Amino acid sequence: MSVAGRLSALLDRAIAGLSGWLGRLAAVLLMAMVGVVLADIMSRTLFKLTGGGLDLTFPGGVELVSLGLLFTLLCAMPRAVESGQVVVDLTTHRLSPLGRRRLQGFFALGYAGLGAVMARHAGLDVSAAARAQETTQDLLIPLAPIHAAEAVAAGVLTLAALRVAVRALAGRPEAEESPR
Repeated sequence: MSVAGRLSALLDRAIAGLSGWLGRLAAVLLMAMVGVVLADIMSRTLFKLTGGGLDLTFPGGVELVSLGLLFTLLCAMPRAVESGQVVVDLTTHRLSPLGRRRLQGFFALGYAGLGAVMARHAGLDVSAAARAQETTQDLLIPLAPIHAAEAVAAGVLTLAALRVAVRALAGRPEAEESPR
């Protein structure tokens, strides 16, 4: 195998590994988000049942859930683009397998474009948030690191989608299943 081939295989495994790792992180974030919602509901219920005598409510629950949802979606997207698309047979039933793969490649290019735009805008937001020292409203979490993490996750989406697009448009079958 040539140096370019080995480098390509290494890059392929790295992108698949990052996508798998982000997919697992998305699952953890989803469970944490559910935990925050349950804790918020239970604390509000206790507050109501005790007539305000027991106040275990906490500020920022909505903010934690919205940030959790943002990162759950961003972390799940690279894995989802690698797992495949839902294809409606009505529109693709007459296409050959190669035609279907190429259609998947064009869809993956769209995801790559979406990821690139999201990464660029999040990257621009990093410096703006750092200059203005912006924070979240309730918990006062600095926004610059949040935007930086968004940019990284969107960048991984871009790479994963490009990986799928190149394979599909070249007519190559998918490599071994990436780690989950």
